[in-house]
Amino acid sequence: MKKKILIIGNVGDPNEESFDGGAIKTKLYMKLLQETGHEVFLVNVFKWKRHFFSLVLEMMKKTKQSDRIILMAGPNGCRLLLPIITTISKKKELVFCPLGIGTLDKKINRLTLDQQQSFYFNYDYHFFQDRLISRCLKKLDLVILQNDILRLAYENFYHLTNCVVLQNFRNIDILTNRLHNQNNDSVLHIVYVSRVNQSKGILDLVECVNEVNGFQNNQQISLDIYGSMQLSGNDFKTFSSSLNSKVQYHGELSNEHTIDTIGQYDLFAFPTKYHGEGTPGALVESLLAGTPVLLSSFPFRKAIIRGPESIVFEIGNKHDLTEKLNECRNNIQKIRNMRAEATETGALFTFQKNRSAFLSYIGGDE
Repeated sequence: MKKKILIIGNVGDPNEESFDGGAIKTKLYMKLLQETGHEVFLVNVFKWKRHFFSLVLEMMKKTKQSDRIILMAGPNGCRLLLPIITTISKKKELVFCPLGIGTLDKKINRLTLDQQQSFYFNYDYHFFQDRLISRCLKKLDLVILQNDILRLAYENFYHLTNCVVLQNFRNIDILTNRLHNQNNDSVLHIVYVSRVNQSKGILDLVECVNEVNGFQNNQQISLDIYGSMQLSGNDFKTFSSSLNSKVQYHGELSNEHTIDTIGQYDLFAFPTKYHGEGTPGALVESLLAGTPVLLSSFPFRKAIIRGPESIVFEIGNKHDLTEKLNECRNNIQKIRNMRAEATETGALFTFQKNRSAFLSYIGGDE
């Protein structure tokens, strides 16, 4: 049965390409729902603080026209919108599909790295409670999380029984649409594709690559950086002064070309220190490209990476990152031979693999 589905989410400025992972995901869901015959409405929460009251009125109007409401909001918006949508959408099918770690963000960002690990894996909540959000989440038909670790965290912290998992997928044929890396020189070619800011670990990565190249004095690692520039002040000066012939910044990369571009490199670097990582789209895209990953030990990697396609360093530890870069540089052929494992893991994040769950959880198909 085809339904009238309202998506409440951020798709960015309609007149510009959005590089935000949440906007990319929201647009993909809208497109797939339309292709499967559903009628889709949108309430765009882009810069919602500037037009909050008109946004609420639009939500009320479009809710009345809809059978099913999907809330796809980030950490800030979802905490405000959840109480509103559960109030105005009674007798409607209600689904929450949080971006990143969703409502947990306000709790997790207060914790140290060790405390975050204990929160997710030992269910030690450090005396935190979230009663209002818990009541809202219990009213929903479904809470759709990006991986099993996050699902268990929501179930235990909020005492929920309505949680399911839908992978952060892309609609791509992994076997025919990815480029095959053809590098056969002695240089390890690394790519970084993400927001260029401190919390994503880019300054650590640049410093460590330059350190490794300086040790050998023959620059055996190249690093190409893509992403929206979010550094300022001294951080921007540090970043700019660290660029050279082997470490280069290329600006933003079109969504259309991201996977094919990543596929041309030996290794994808994901040095994140950001507390709100769920199943990062950039990491998924590297696997879809068949490119092995050098990544930090952020908590949710265990739900995404299986092992043979990755090299993991201790999160926030520049010494360990330097050691792992040296290890990769000294074993270039081994890294290039890991592409098959990366591709195999990437297949788990295609629409083809997740089609049934998507149509059931998002479309509400029986």
